[in-house]
Amino acid sequence: MSVNSQTFLILLVFSLGLIGTYHWGMRYNLRLCRKWAQILEGLFSPQEKEYTWLGGVIGFTAEYKVFPFRRIKAVLRLVPRHSLLYWPFAFLMGRRDCLQILFYLPQSVKEEVHLIRKGLRMPYISNQAKLKKQELRLQGVPFILLFEKEPPAFGQSIGFHCLSGLKHLALTKENNVCYLELFLTEEEEVRKLIKVCFHVLLKPENQIG
Repeated sequence: MSVNSQTFLILLVFSLGLIGTYHWGMRYNLRLCRKWAQILEGLFSPQEKEYTWLGGVIGFTAEYKVFPFRRIKAVLRLVPRHSLLYWPFAFLMGRRDCLQILFYLPQSVKEEVHLIRKGLRMPYISNQAKLKKQELRLQGVPFILLFEKEPPAFGQSIGFHCLSGLKHLALTKENNVCYLELFLTEEEEVRKLIKVCFHVLLKPENQIG
Protein backbone atom coordinates (compact mmCIF):
# COMPACT_ATOMS: atom_id res chain seq x y z
CA MET A 1 0.00 0.00 0.00
CA SER A 2 1.43 3.37 -0.99
CA VAL A 3 1.91 6.30 1.38
CA ASN A 4 -0.90 8.19 -0.34
CA SER A 5 -3.25 5.22 0.08
CA GLN A 6 -2.37 4.89 3.77
CA THR A 7 -2.90 8.61 4.33
CA PHE A 8 -6.24 8.44 2.52
CA LEU A 9 -7.31 5.43 4.63
CA ILE A 10 -6.34 7.17 7.88
CA LEU A 11 -8.23 10.31 6.87
CA LEU A 12 -11.25 8.24 5.85
CA VAL A 13 -11.35 6.37 9.17
CA PHE A 14 -10.87 9.60 11.09
CA SER A 15 -13.64 11.31 9.10
CA LEU A 16 -16.01 8.41 9.69
CA GLY A 17 -15.16 8.57 13.38
CA LEU A 18 -15.99 12.29 13.46
CA ILE A 19 -19.29 11.74 11.68
CA GLY A 20 -20.27 8.78 13.83
CA THR A 21 -19.33 10.60 17.04
CA TYR A 22 -21.26 13.69 15.96
CA HIS A 23 -24.50 11.80 15.36
CA TRP A 24 -24.17 9.66 18.49
CA GLY A 25 -23.25 12.60 20.72
CA MET A 26 -26.01 14.80 19.31
CA ARG A 27 -28.69 12.14 19.91
CA TYR A 28 -27.36 11.37 23.39
CA ASN A 29 -27.32 15.02 24.48
CA LEU A 30 -30.78 15.62 23.04
CA ARG A 31 -32.10 12.71 25.09
CA LEU A 32 -30.49 14.18 28.21
CA CYS A 33 -32.02 17.60 27.51
CA ARG A 34 -35.49 16.13 27.10
CA LYS A 35 -35.11 13.93 30.16
CA TRP A 36 -34.01 16.72 32.51
CA ALA A 37 -36.61 19.11 31.15
CA GLN A 38 -39.27 16.49 31.98
CA ILE A 39 -37.78 15.89 35.43
CA LEU A 40 -37.73 19.60 36.29
CA GLU A 41 -41.27 20.16 35.01
CA GLY A 42 -42.44 17.13 36.99
CA LEU A 43 -40.87 18.49 40.17
CA PHE A 44 -41.94 22.13 39.79
CA SER A 45 -45.28 21.86 37.94
CA PRO A 46 -44.79 25.34 36.42
CA GLN A 47 -47.69 27.53 35.32
CA GLU A 48 -45.50 28.88 32.51
CA LYS A 49 -42.19 27.74 31.01
CA GLU A 50 -39.69 29.00 28.45
CA TYR A 51 -36.63 27.22 27.05
CA THR A 52 -33.61 28.48 25.15
CA TRP A 53 -31.11 26.09 23.56
CA LEU A 54 -27.41 26.48 24.35
CA GLY A 55 -25.21 25.91 21.31
CA GLY A 56 -27.60 23.46 19.72
CA VAL A 57 -27.06 20.32 21.80
CA ILE A 58 -24.94 21.32 24.81
CA GLY A 59 -27.86 22.18 27.07
CA PHE A 60 -30.55 24.75 27.68
CA THR A 61 -31.66 27.59 29.91
CA ALA A 62 -35.19 27.41 31.25
CA GLU A 63 -37.39 29.81 33.16
CA TYR A 64 -40.37 28.55 35.11
CA LYS A 65 -43.20 30.48 36.68
CA VAL A 66 -43.98 28.71 39.96
CA PHE A 67 -45.88 30.21 42.89
CA PRO A 68 -44.72 31.64 45.30
CA PHE A 69 -41.29 32.16 43.74
CA ARG A 70 -40.61 35.23 41.65
CA ARG A 71 -39.25 32.74 39.14
CA ILE A 72 -37.10 29.62 38.91
CA LYS A 73 -34.24 29.50 36.43
CA ALA A 74 -32.41 26.34 35.38
CA VAL A 75 -29.25 26.03 33.27
CA LEU A 76 -28.25 22.62 31.93
CA ARG A 77 -24.70 22.39 30.58
CA LEU A 78 -23.63 19.16 28.90
CA VAL A 79 -20.28 17.89 27.68
CA PRO A 80 -20.26 18.39 23.88
CA ARG A 81 -20.24 14.67 23.10
CA HIS A 82 -20.81 15.37 19.41
CA SER A 83 -17.31 16.89 19.11
CA LEU A 84 -14.63 14.20 19.05
CA LEU A 85 -11.91 16.86 18.89
CA TYR A 86 -13.14 18.44 22.15
CA TRP A 87 -13.21 15.25 24.23
CA PRO A 88 -9.52 15.26 25.28
CA PHE A 89 -9.81 18.89 26.42
CA ALA A 90 -13.04 18.15 28.29
CA PHE A 91 -11.33 15.25 30.06
CA LEU A 92 -8.29 17.34 31.01
CA MET A 93 -10.46 20.22 32.26
CA GLY A 94 -12.68 17.89 34.27
CA ARG A 95 -15.81 18.92 32.42
CA ARG A 96 -18.94 17.09 33.51
CA ASP A 97 -22.64 17.43 32.87
CA CYS A 98 -23.90 20.08 35.25
CA LEU A 99 -27.25 21.57 36.30
CA GLN A 100 -27.66 24.97 37.95
CA ILE A 101 -30.97 26.02 39.52
CA LEU A 102 -31.75 29.48 40.88
CA PHE A 103 -34.82 29.90 43.07
CA TYR A 104 -35.72 33.61 43.17
CA LEU A 105 -37.28 33.87 46.61
CA PRO A 106 -40.32 36.02 47.42
CA GLN A 107 -38.73 37.22 50.67
CA SER A 108 -35.38 38.58 51.74
CA VAL A 109 -32.46 36.38 52.73
CA LYS A 110 -31.34 37.32 56.25
CA GLU A 111 -27.95 35.60 56.28
CA GLU A 112 -25.73 34.49 53.43
CA VAL A 113 -24.47 30.91 53.42
CA HIS A 114 -22.50 28.76 50.94
CA LEU A 115 -21.86 25.04 51.02
CA ILE A 116 -19.14 24.21 48.46
CA ARG A 117 -17.60 20.85 47.62
CA LYS A 118 -13.93 20.95 48.56
CA GLY A 119 -11.31 20.24 45.92
CA LEU A 120 -13.05 22.16 43.14
CA ARG A 121 -12.33 25.67 41.93
CA MET A 122 -13.84 28.10 44.40
CA PRO A 123 -16.65 30.16 42.86
CA TYR A 124 -16.45 33.93 42.92
CA ILE A 125 -18.24 35.28 46.01
CA SER A 126 -18.20 39.06 46.22
CA ASN A 127 -18.28 39.26 50.03
CA GLN A 128 -16.26 36.13 50.79
CA ALA A 129 -13.81 38.06 53.00
CA LYS A 130 -16.68 38.90 55.37
CA LEU A 131 -17.84 35.31 55.77
CA LYS A 132 -16.69 32.78 58.34
CA LYS A 133 -15.19 29.55 57.06
CA GLN A 134 -15.58 26.02 58.32
CA GLU A 135 -14.41 22.75 56.77
CA LEU A 136 -16.51 19.66 57.34
CA ARG A 137 -17.27 16.22 55.99
CA LEU A 138 -20.85 15.24 55.24
CA GLN A 139 -21.58 11.63 54.37
CA GLY A 140 -17.84 11.24 53.82
CA VAL A 141 -17.68 14.12 51.32
CA PRO A 142 -15.47 17.15 52.18
CA PHE A 143 -17.16 20.55 52.01
CA ILE A 144 -16.34 24.15 52.79
CA LEU A 145 -19.05 26.07 54.63
CA LEU A 146 -19.12 29.88 54.44
CA PHE A 147 -21.57 31.83 56.59
CA GLU A 148 -22.10 35.16 58.33
CA LYS A 149 -22.99 34.22 61.91
CA GLU A 150 -24.30 30.69 62.25
CA PRO A 151 -25.29 28.21 59.54
CA PRO A 152 -29.09 28.62 59.31
CA ALA A 153 -31.32 25.59 59.80
CA PHE A 154 -32.62 26.14 56.30
CA GLY A 155 -29.23 25.51 54.76
CA GLN A 156 -28.70 22.42 56.89
CA SER A 157 -32.08 20.92 56.04
CA ILE A 158 -31.23 21.07 52.35
CA GLY A 159 -27.47 20.71 52.15
CA PHE A 160 -27.12 17.91 54.68
CA HIS A 161 -29.78 15.65 53.18
CA CYS A 162 -28.53 13.84 50.05
CA LEU A 163 -25.22 14.92 48.64
CA SER A 164 -24.62 12.90 45.50
CA GLY A 165 -23.47 15.33 42.86
CA LEU A 166 -23.77 18.45 45.04
CA LYS A 167 -21.25 21.06 43.93
CA HIS A 168 -22.52 24.31 45.44
CA LEU A 169 -25.52 25.31 47.55
CA ALA A 170 -26.01 28.92 48.52
CA LEU A 171 -28.37 31.51 49.93
CA THR A 172 -27.39 34.96 48.65
CA LYS A 173 -28.59 38.36 49.81
CA GLU A 174 -27.77 40.22 46.62
CA ASN A 175 -30.75 38.94 44.63
CA ASN A 176 -32.52 36.92 47.36
CA VAL A 177 -31.69 33.67 45.60
CA CYS A 178 -31.24 30.06 46.61
CA TYR A 179 -28.61 28.67 44.27
CA LEU A 180 -28.11 24.96 43.63
CA GLU A 181 -25.37 23.53 41.38
CA LEU A 182 -25.17 19.80 40.75
CA PHE A 183 -23.12 17.31 38.81
CA LEU A 184 -25.46 14.93 37.01
CA THR A 185 -24.08 11.75 38.55
CA GLU A 186 -26.72 9.49 40.06
CA GLU A 187 -30.07 10.57 38.64
CA GLU A 188 -32.24 9.54 41.61
CA GLU A 189 -29.99 11.25 44.15
CA VAL A 190 -29.85 14.43 42.08
CA ARG A 191 -33.64 14.37 41.66
CA LYS A 192 -34.04 13.83 45.41
CA LEU A 193 -31.84 16.81 46.31
CA ILE A 194 -33.72 19.12 43.93
CA LYS A 195 -37.03 17.89 45.36
CA VAL A 196 -35.88 18.40 48.97
CA CYS A 197 -34.64 21.90 48.19
CA PHE A 198 -37.85 22.85 46.37
CA HIS A 199 -40.19 21.56 49.09
CA VAL A 200 -38.18 23.09 51.94
CA LEU A 201 -38.42 26.46 50.21
CA LEU A 202 -42.17 26.04 49.81
CA LYS A 203 -42.79 25.53 53.53
CA PRO A 204 -43.84 28.76 55.26
CA GLU A 205 -41.71 28.04 58.33
CA ASN A 206 -38.64 27.87 56.09
CA GLN A 207 -39.20 31.14 54.29
CA ILE A 208 -36.28 33.51 54.67
CA GLY A 209 -37.10 37.04 55.59
